[in-house]
Amino acid sequence: MSLFRPKAMSADVRELLRGTSFAAAHQFAGMAAAFLVSIVLARLLGVTGLGVYTLSATTITIAALVGRVGLDMAMVRFASVGAHQDDWRVVTGVYRAGMQIALFASGGVTIVLMFLAPLFARHVFDNPAVTEPTRIMALTILPSTIALLHGEMLKALKLTGTAGIVQSSAPPLVNLIILGIAALSIKGGLTPEQAAWIAFGSAIVVSAIAVWLWRRLTPQIKDLRDSFEMRRLLKTSLPLLWVASMGLIVSVTDVVMLGIWTTAEDVAIYSAALRLVALVGFPLMAVNAIAIPQLSGLYANNDIERLESVTRGATLVTGILALLISAVYWVKPDVALGFFGPEFTVASHALVILTAGRFVHTATGPVGILLIVTGREKLLQHFITASAVANIALNALLIPQYGIEGAAIASALCLAGVKLAIMYFVNQRLEIGTVPFSSIRNRRP
Repeated sequence: MSLFRPKAMSADVRELLRGTSFAAAHQFAGMAAAFLVSIVLARLLGVTGLGVYTLSATTITIAALVGRVGLDMAMVRFASVGAHQDDWRVVTGVYRAGMQIALFASGGVTIVLMFLAPLFARHVFDNPAVTEPTRIMALTILPSTIALLHGEMLKALKLTGTAGIVQSSAPPLVNLIILGIAALSIKGGLTPEQAAWIAFGSAIVVSAIAVWLWRRLTPQIKDLRDSFEMRRLLKTSLPLLWVASMGLIVSVTDVVMLGIWTTAEDVAIYSAALRLVALVGFPLMAVNAIAIPQLSGLYANNDIERLESVTRGATLVTGILALLISAVYWVKPDVALGFFGPEFTVASHALVILTAGRFVHTATGPVGILLIVTGREKLLQHFITASAVANIALNALLIPQYGIEGAAIASALCLAGVKLAIMYFVNQRLEIGTVPFSSIRNRRP
């Protein structure tokens, strides 16, 4: 089935492209603001201060993932099916159950991390300066989780533009505004502790915005008090927590292991390259924001032909956009890194390598989402676990000898490899064609 025949450009594909454009706009705005935030932090904190802040932020990212217990993907999966069938009692039940679990889990993780912060600083990073910023930033876990889950619920209702505000554009924009005010008020630069307090203030503001938007846009559930079985929600979310945890390990192993084997300065320089290469992944993030609820609804109705059409369209969009962005970094990596300061251009080779891995990861499209919506979370768990183990081994092997370039090679290989493996399984075993213009026909898995 050719994607570009007029008949093939179905309402589903048009909906995907239209929704992706909204999501992409928010993703781009958010990444632009995040890019400015990283530049301002680099200038105000210096290389050493930015390294300390990055190690603290990475620790919080890991802890926040545990506090979400996989609810982000699980809630949008169940709520999108309820919304697709106009069953607002299911939507209400998923929302109430998910928020109760998240409040308990995120609050507990925050308390534990505040006690364990000195141990992480001394025994993992061998840098006591990481302790206090980590304790302060632990306070962001709960409000950030609230904001993120409200964004996922908005996606389930196909309010993708609003979800994009909550999850993509608002957090870095609010952070940039507060950071700018602080930069004008504080002379002589910022300390990592001050930057951590700014992050906490930003998280509080964004969570308040998320809750307000949700209540304003969901009058259908205002007076409903339905429940959803927590055990059922956790049965899906816990395997997805493992998947997300392994995925996070793939994405942060390089930073953590650089912090163990190298210096805070190397961490800061490498993190600048990571910030840039994240832009290559934004098309897939934008597409996934639309694809999860759309594909969930199509699969629930057993409409495999339309599901395959949407997937191919998504893969084509992500591949083209990723190639355009990647080409800039491959041609002029030093220019891009120069925005952070001249000392960051030493990461040029690392940026080129990381871009190659991220390009493959993005250009293969939303194949991981297909495993989720078809109920194969555990299989996805196995793929991601294998990638995480390989990433740890490769980083341990390459970082001591090659430094930031070794970290880039390890991460790029694992990032690209796991997506290629998933794509092969989806196309050959599930018989869902995801590659545009391929010979695979629509077949029921």
